[in-house]
Amino acid sequence: MTDNSESTLVTMGLLKPSTRLPLLTILFLGLPSCADTPGDATGPTIDSVASVTVSPAMVYLQEGDTVRLTANVISVSGNTLDSPSLTWTSSNPNVASLSPSNTALAVVVTAEEEGTAVISATSEGKSGTSNFDVTPAPIDVTGQYYMDVGGVPRYLLSLNQTGSSVTFSIEQGGMTFTGTGTLDGRSVSLRTGEDPPNLTFLLDFAAGSTSFTGTYAYTNTEQSTNGTITGSSSPWTTYDVATSGLPVLIEADYINLGSIEWVSLFRSSSGHDFSDDFEVCRSMKHYFNPISTVDWSAIQIYSPIEGTIVGWSHEGDRGTAITIGSNAFPGVAVTVFHVTLSSPPSIGDTVAAGDLLGTHHGSGGNSDIAVGIVTLDGYMLVSYFDVMSDDVFQDYEAYGASSRSDFIITAAERDLDPLTCDGEEFSSSGTLQKWFEFQHSDS
Repeated sequence: MTDNSESTLVTMGLLKPSTRLPLLTILFLGLPSCADTPGDATGPTIDSVASVTVSPAMVYLQEGDTVRLTANVISVSGNTLDSPSLTWTSSNPNVASLSPSNTALAVVVTAEEEGTAVISATSEGKSGTSNFDVTPAPIDVTGQYYMDVGGVPRYLLSLNQTGSSVTFSIEQGGMTFTGTGTLDGRSVSLRTGEDPPNLTFLLDFAAGSTSFTGTYAYTNTEQSTNGTITGSSSPWTTYDVATSGLPVLIEADYINLGSIEWVSLFRSSSGHDFSDDFEVCRSMKHYFNPISTVDWSAIQIYSPIEGTIVGWSHEGDRGTAITIGSNAFPGVAVTVFHVTLSSPPSIGDTVAAGDLLGTHHGSGGNSDIAVGIVTLDGYMLVSYFDVMSDDVFQDYEAYGASSRSDFIITAAERDLDPLTCDGEEFSSSGTLQKWFEFQHSDS
């Protein structure tokens, strides 16, 4: 066997060619000294990554824009590495998302929505970054939108934008509101007038200007309300009553019947005019009046259906009207009025039938419930009792009800005994019975 130890050491620069040392000395030279550290044996190689830089280092984009980032990876020896192992990440993919490039040294970034994000390129623990600032893209909101106010889908909003100035009109039930507004980024503020009654809106448009969410406020000389609004350029979801019939969606009663004295009849003259796109001047909801000895503010209010919260309106000192869209029957929703909510709701929250919503707001007003359906021909109000399951109606039989008709005045009956209205108020009440009185066992 050839002894190559000498040539190896020469190659390493440890011995001259003519030098020969005893084997023990050579082995000793290969041991670490007391000054050596564990890291010395595994220190960086000349090809290890020393630094990573990303360019451009600062990027300003509008929503929808894209940009290509490149990384420059430098080794310990000062060389540029052409094919390093490189990982790209975004601190906020909702603002700036990443797409692969044709080389690992580059990435394509898309500005998704307004906000900031940091894009990082990392190799062997070394990172370079690029800071992103995304602003809203210019939008044009001109067009027609199907709008829900407080979750009720009855309003057509028309917008016309010129620069940052906006004019609008709102149509609902034969009434039209007009006004002006301004555009700031993706936010649109609208106002009908400075003096009561006035109506204001603040709309926040999604990218693409096809939908919005926001708030409204209405003030007249007597009261003020405010709540949620949503809108879309796509028409509302409809339910085909003519083909499918009335849906059965009430699976739990919304109120404790043991606390109730009487319930108003559908199409009665109780309360105020509450009518739909097919009928006028009649109360097309039900008022539940508590027994006088009951603490009204302690009466619990429940969701009568399984559904999703689609909006609400704060009714001043009369509580909150909350609207729940049916999950089983899209296009159908229930609104419960005058509720002191247990917790602040959010649009999109889901509720099950029987879930506690809160309590009745207190004395001085009845508890109201309405059921609305977006049909192919317009917005229709139907009786709570017409869409109630048999199991739930049995609870009313315990208080003297014999049929659902006990709670409903038909359209034909109302037409033969018409009411007159002055605005929302009834100026004549007709001759038909207004309510159904509960029969309590202790009465």
